[in-house]
Amino acid sequence: IADNFQRFIDKFEEHGFDFRIAVIGSDAYKDEFNASLNKSAFRAGNYLDGNANTVTAPKILTPQTPDLEKAFIANIIVGIDGSGDERVFQSLRAAMNNQANRDMDFPRADAYLSIIMVSDEDDFSWDGSGSKDNQYGDPLLHTPESYVGFMDGVTNSSATNRTYSVNSIAILDVACRVALGDNGRKIATRQNALATLTNGILGSLCDDFGTTLSTISNKII
Repeated sequence: IADNFQRFIDKFEEHGFDFRIAVIGSDAYKDEFNASLNKSAFRAGNYLDGNANTVTAPKILTPQTPDLEKAFIANIIVGIDGSGDERVFQSLRAAMNNQANRDMDFPRADAYLSIIMVSDEDDFSWDGSGSKDNQYGDPLLHTPESYVGFMDGVTNSSATNRTYSVNSIAILDVACRVALGDNGRKIATRQNALATLTNGILGSLCDDFGTTLSTISNKII
């Protein structure tokens, strides 16, 4: 994602569009059980500017952000030390409900909102703190449809006028899972279902990220 950011943002810059970009990790949901963790706050990473000074990137990136690509890379490199309990849906909800994020006017009421979920596993969001990993038949799992309803509320959308989409870059088939080495990785059945329900793009972790990001940006435009 970091390496191909420019292919995502090129057309927005070319047309002079007013964009805002924020990043969270997939363990942002933990704030729902311990608010002091503050994992649902938009990320602000550090990078070196042209003078080798350490700079903290803004939490909200805009066309006016200095060193935009460096700032995005600093925010998107979240590492691999997060929770193994994958809950991208619940993390999205936690970020949208985080008052500090909302105080930064994100998302804007007059803007189209594009969510891009990136994961090599699947979502297992539910109300409890224990893991429901791989328990696809558990009736306590949050349904993808419930997050369509949640996002409709956040964006004041309806089924006939949806001002957002949820896109998924994940494992789409067994061949990709095997190519990535298995090791607990999963086909993102639930995550991909949410993307399909909101007319989002399905991108494969095994395909060219630049092409996928370009397709998503074209759809937003």
